[in-house]
Amino acid sequence: PFSVKIDSVRANLLWATSIQVIEKLSGYAVLAVLTRTLLPADMGKMFLAATISGIAATVLSFGSEHHLIRAVAAKPEQALNNLGEVLSMRLQNLAVVYVAVNLVFWLIQPDLAPTLMLVTAYDFIEELFYAFSSFFTGQKRLIYRLAIGAILKALTVGVVSAVALLTHALAPVLWSYVALDLLLVAVTYYVVRRDFGVVDLRLDWRRSVGLMQVSLPFFLFNILTIIHLRLDTLMVGFMLGVVQVAYYDLGMKLLEVARFVIRPFYSVF
Repeated sequence: PFSVKIDSVRANLLWATSIQVIEKLSGYAVLAVLTRTLLPADMGKMFLAATISGIAATVLSFGSEHHLIRAVAAKPEQALNNLGEVLSMRLQNLAVVYVAVNLVFWLIQPDLAPTLMLVTAYDFIEELFYAFSSFFTGQKRLIYRLAIGAILKALTVGVVSAVALLTHALAPVLWSYVALDLLLVAVTYYVVRRDFGVVDLRLDWRRSVGLMQVSLPFFLFNILTIIHLRLDTLMVGFMLGVVQVAYYDLGMKLLEVARFVIRPFYSVF
């Protein structure tokens, strides 16, 4: 019979699969609205900025999500200390990587800079949430990520769609993403503090460098993977223009739907 224990392998596979389905459906619902309310050039800028931001976010996290899952699963009694270590590192890296990436593109491609500043803002804030998500995975409590993520995804569909329909402008849409991701991190932090305990945040560069050394193999794997997956978007954007990125990336996002099948197994096992 199917186990109802929330931290069993079967249950976590169900939670992980549900997460992927909700994320895909909500993402495509928002895309359906944005493609009907924003200009192709604006969509192309957003997709190109998201690709650049995704590569930068990989540098920010530096493979620490894989390290955190393994560390929490191996020693649950030290889980909060490990979470605090990863969050501290990401907060420090966030400031450095955000300034560096946006300064470079402000100098070499100023027309993309305003969009990139907002996209990297919400993307990097999400990296803080992903640290909590790895913590839940290591604790075998994917039900927490499902509950928090489902509510926020439903809110995202409603808010972002409403903003897009009312303004027909890219900047308000991106600001709404920033606000929603701040809310996501705040709610998740509250839940962790209430149900698991206080997270120890210490901004210590030596501690963070040590963590990055441990996570280096995971970082190399992640950065090679994302460059392999997103190099084509960068080439289209810089060689053909942002309008072509809009059409190309919409097709790629539909193709990526098949990847959600394997991700639950990857997360749980």
